[in-house]
Amino acid sequence: MTGDYMGDLDAEKLRFTDCELDLAARELRLGGSLQAVEPRVFELLAFLVRERHRAVTKDEIQDVVWRGSIVSETALTRAIMKARRAVGDSADTQTVIRTVHGHGYQFVATLTDRAEIDTPSADALSQAPAARHGYRLAAAGAIAVLVGVIAFALRPVAVDPNELRIAVAPVANLTGEPDLDWVALGLMGFANQQLTDANALPTVASAAVLQRIDSAEVAIDAAEVLWTAVRRGTDASHVLVTELRRNAGTLRLSYALHGADGTVMTGSMVDAEPVALMRGAIGSLTRELGRTPAAVSVVSEDPFINEAYSRATGLALSGECADAMPLLDIVLAEAATNHRARLTQARCARELGQSEDAERRYQDVIAQTTLPSDAATRADALRGLASVYIVIGRLDDAATVLTDALEAASLAGDPTVIGRVWIESGILSYRRRDFETARDHQARARLAFLESDDGVVIAEVFAAIANIDMAEGELDSADEQLRLALAEYREIGDRAGEARILNNLGYLRRLQGRFDDALPFHQASLDIRRDIGDRVGTGRVLGMLSILYGSQGEHQKAIAAASEAYEIAAGANDKLFMATGLSQLARAQRQAGDLPAARAAFEQAQDIFIEIEDTSRAAQVGMRLARIEWSAGDTNAAERRLIAVRDLAARDGLSQPYIETTEMVGDLAFSEDQPAEAITAFEEALAHIEQSGFIAGRERILTKLGQALLATGDLTAMQSVVGQLQEHEYVSAGSLRVQAEFAAMRGMHARAVATLQQLRESHPDDWRESDDAQLQAYSAEVVR
Repeated sequence: MTGDYMGDLDAEKLRFTDCELDLAARELRLGGSLQAVEPRVFELLAFLVRERHRAVTKDEIQDVVWRGSIVSETALTRAIMKARRAVGDSADTQTVIRTVHGHGYQFVATLTDRAEIDTPSADALSQAPAARHGYRLAAAGAIAVLVGVIAFALRPVAVDPNELRIAVAPVANLTGEPDLDWVALGLMGFANQQLTDANALPTVASAAVLQRIDSAEVAIDAAEVLWTAVRRGTDASHVLVTELRRNAGTLRLSYALHGADGTVMTGSMVDAEPVALMRGAIGSLTRELGRTPAAVSVVSEDPFINEAYSRATGLALSGECADAMPLLDIVLAEAATNHRARLTQARCARELGQSEDAERRYQDVIAQTTLPSDAATRADALRGLASVYIVIGRLDDAATVLTDALEAASLAGDPTVIGRVWIESGILSYRRRDFETARDHQARARLAFLESDDGVVIAEVFAAIANIDMAEGELDSADEQLRLALAEYREIGDRAGEARILNNLGYLRRLQGRFDDALPFHQASLDIRRDIGDRVGTGRVLGMLSILYGSQGEHQKAIAAASEAYEIAAGANDKLFMATGLSQLARAQRQAGDLPAARAAFEQAQDIFIEIEDTSRAAQVGMRLARIEWSAGDTNAAERRLIAVRDLAARDGLSQPYIETTEMVGDLAFSEDQPAEAITAFEEALAHIEQSGFIAGRERILTKLGQALLATGDLTAMQSVVGQLQEHEYVSAGSLRVQAEFAAMRGMHARAVATLQQLRESHPDDWRESDDAQLQAYSAEVVR
């Protein structure tokens, strides 16, 4: 029988795509291989299969799978992700589990034959790799540094060097001792370094592995699910799984190296030092792979220094740079020329806003990497240096450095390194407001990652595209890109990256006018950044919160938050965020009524923006200064500032500032009872909108144009404006008032009444006493 089977699912073995699901035995096989599936994930999959005739809501899933427990949407999303991964599906393909946006999920694969799951025959079992039956004892004393060694392996394995690529999982700390939690990522990074640097064995990037597993650490008995997850997204030939246990006063590290051909090498080692254990394990595995171990590449022969480096590596991987820095100071005091340690510290210094220290460390690495064999390290250092220059406003220097970085990356021939350089080049173009070039560079980054060995598209690409989308008013696209970035950062455990995206999501909510929704995002970002010691990031969130507080009328909180944000940026010599902090402070001071203080802060901010060549933000500050002059009653000064800003925007091709300043010129003219001049300005702004495609303020400016035309009595021109307003998907209260007045002026009082009634129903918070008076007047005309 073929087709969609509708029988008793609880007793059936079901087949769909390349999967077989045994609901009675609670087993799932993909391509004939048994999958390790968590109980809740299995229940989720079973529920979706049972209800496959419809889309089920998220609340239904929670009630059935979590049985009344309250869980976050993130937990549900992760369960869906795990279910998709288990059946070979993904959020992109959705061939098995489809997302029904705004509702829930639906199982959409077709159920086929109810065939029994294939069971290997006795003959097949007799031919299975020897690892299924036993192990041979390796020579004792193979690793001299260890107190004791007990190493077991399947057999010496001849591996084609061109096909070898090892994915290292986080180390499972099974000692129960929190002081050893650092081994999860610390020894993971150390093992990757030992395999690549000391023994020239290719590995999968740690971030790529973390991106594809569900736990910070994977025990040996869960290796099969890890293998499936990692192999599906990379070209790993082997996966190394390790676990650390307490062993009669010392430590035991057990490992299992799983090969794509089914072979397994296992062993365990005993020593008091975790780093020494991992060094011994890598040396043993290198021999088993048919390689002669090279001289061990360690930071120092001092176990304390090695442990400090491993701890620092783990902290840096998880974004806790403030804690990593003092450990790296200890390491570099012993090994000042260690490129990896210095790059890690330079990156942490950059993340913490220590620009001068980061610049010096990057330049030191660049000076020490002149050989072709150092090309990848050199490219990474150049890219990091460029990012420092972008932050402090040295954009021309950043462009020069990125040219050198791309040359070094191309020499290294590593698509991942090339992709990261293109990301930074895109960020530079974005800072220069060259959005077309920025998108091109991010597209090149994506292509590079797709061509790389591990196929990873990192979260920075999504975040960078989101920034461009927000700058160009494409808010829905920006939301999608930010959520992709957030999911990626959470998958790889990068808390600093997660905090950045949460802050950006809060900013996006404010752009969408959803101020109440913005606060939880900013607060979550602030909590993470304070927790990991990211002082510069804390300042950036405080700046965002200042704007939010100001919009809610909490002016003193807004001033305090902006002042702290500026102080943090100034301490880090971060020019961009110094200017941003001053702008936020000036905004809060203006809202509090202190116009002289606001003017001084805005002027200081504008000077810095011009210094770092950020003319777009300089133009925005110029408009705010014009508003201050206007508020102070000096319209001539306000107009002079606006014309200067408009000229600057026209020179640099900045559409948004040009449109906004032209609109404000019209506002000034209308306030001065000069409707003809206002009409000219509003029409020019609309023409630029049509030319540039930046449509964010179109409805607002059309409404203002309509008000000016009504003031002149030009009903012929007004007819076209009303037609355009009626075509807009969103209709503001101001637009409805203009349409009602136009209808009344044409003697269509019934339509005017209906339009005002629509205003009262659709915008109750915007209803005014004057609207009541107008409605009564129009209604009286209808009766008459």
